Amino acid sequence: MYIKKAFPALILALSICLTSCGGGSTAVDLGADGVLTYDDFSGKRFSILVGSVFDEVADEHFDPAAKLYFNNVVEEIEAVRLGKTDAALLDNTAAAQSLQSGSYPDLTAIPVPIEGLDMPYGVFSKNPVIIEKYNTFLAEIEADGTLQAMQDRWLTSYAYDAVMPDIEIPQNPLGTLKVAIMATYAPFTFLGKGGEFAGFDIEQMKRFALYLNMDVEFIDMDFGAMLPYVELGKADIGGSVYATPERKEAFIFGNPDYISTTVLVVKKPE
Repeated sequence: MYIKKAFPALILALSICLTSCGGGSTAVDLGADGVLTYDDFSGKRFSILVGSVFDEVADEHFDPAAKLYFNNVVEEIEAVRLGKTDAALLDNTAAAQSLQSGSYPDLTAIPVPIEGLDMPYGVFSKNPVIIEKYNTFLAEIEADGTLQAMQDRWLTSYAYDAVMPDIEIPQNPLGTLKVAIMATYAPFTFLGKGGEFAGFDIEQMKRFALYLNMDVEFIDMDFGAMLPYVELGKADIGGSVYATPERKEAFIFGNPDYISTTVLVVKKPE
């Protein structure tokens, strides 16, 4: 199955700059070539999303001086802006959305081109029947061009300007598909301008529920609660997360709907 890598041009276009963190932040030394790279953040302080794979990535590749944990991406990035940490490890698409928002003119992103950090996103469940039906659904929306249109709408554009398409509501639903999400992870899940859930996963799960002839209920929570919530059977399926080998030991993942790359969000020079 062909999976589009979102934002490659955008990430390459993001400036490679010297970090200048206030509030007592640690100094970042430029490499010999005078260009800041991810290597220059070894031994620095990192913002980490609770329960994310970036906790292990930081330990394995950066030997951090400290790690501060946050329940959502907004707080994670805000810590960098305030100088509480030197960098936040993020998915390239989520980072690009935050930087395009205009809320962080003093921040930028630099690529982390380490082998193994191009990671697949996928929905997850404890129910094999749900995942089997999802994989059939995903193959169908890929074949008819719907998946490409969704990726273009949410993953290669500024998601907050995107308009959620009208999706038919089942007339005689067979039940309700309960979906665990974190509504602070644009462009996958977030609160749109009208205060309603929007994003790639929201559209995808609405379409999947229609495919199942079911209503859909989105249950918003911190990221660290999503996997336990699904594991306990309180939700039928969870929105797209990294399909790591460890998570695959506990959950059944759908086929990937997106492949991400990893970046560091850091401060620009003063």
